[in-house]
Amino acid sequence: MQALLAKALPDEYSADAGSKEVRLDSQQSQPQQRLLRGYLHKTSNVLCGIKGYASLIAGLGQDADENARWARRIISEVEKMERLFVSVDGLTRQTERALDLDDPRVVLEVGLREASRRHPGLDLTAMPMPESRLMLPAADFGQVLRDVLDNAAEGPGGDTDSVRVELEWREGDSGRLALEVRDDAGGIPLQLGAQVRDPFVTGKSGHVGIGLSRVETIMDLHGLAWSLESEHGVGTIVTLEVAAPLQAAVAMAGKADDGA
Repeated sequence: MQALLAKALPDEYSADAGSKEVRLDSQQSQPQQRLLRGYLHKTSNVLCGIKGYASLIAGLGQDADENARWARRIISEVEKMERLFVSVDGLTRQTERALDLDDPRVVLEVGLREASRRHPGLDLTAMPMPESRLMLPAADFGQVLRDVLDNAAEGPGGDTDSVRVELEWREGDSGRLALEVRDDAGGIPLQLGAQVRDPFVTGKSGHVGIGLSRVETIMDLHGLAWSLESEHGVGTIVTLEVAAPLQAAVAMAGKADDGA
């Protein structure tokens, strides 16, 4: 396991701890940004639940029904807040020299190590990440990775059974790099699969997995594509378009500078 994870960690981080510490100190110098990020995440999760239940009420009611009208108004207000969260994203993370701030391979390596500690039954195999730039903040990528791996680990057998999880990188339809997370945890029953993105699906007794509503929220917040395929009795495949090849990322950064 250690050898596999080491492949995801670039040489400069395994050999030169000083450079890693400098980067972490730089992040720690802005506690206000980290606190704002935390509150935005908590609020977005609450809004996700509100929107989900409001959508149910709006779908059940008639156009003239007062409850349905209020539900649609709530949905409209929540969507305004979601757009606001996207517009203030720059306040929650450093943007100067963005290509150098976070190495996504390090974020991936840390996420895999934490998943192994939380779920000893996970048998993780990770393909080294290509040179690329994350299309969402590192904290968001880490949360998405955590939820997807937790969902795989909490399959039909729970944490007591061994679950094999393979992580591979491929080019997505949009030209972005997609992380494909494949597990053999038995898949998701059809009745639960229809609800897995809903805000009210949790890991409570009788449910398989933690649900992926937070993954849906974060990916939608940043306009990134993701998909879930599940074969009951076999396993699931979650595909997340979360990075851009480094050459393409540099080109996009150059265009942004030209327009400034």
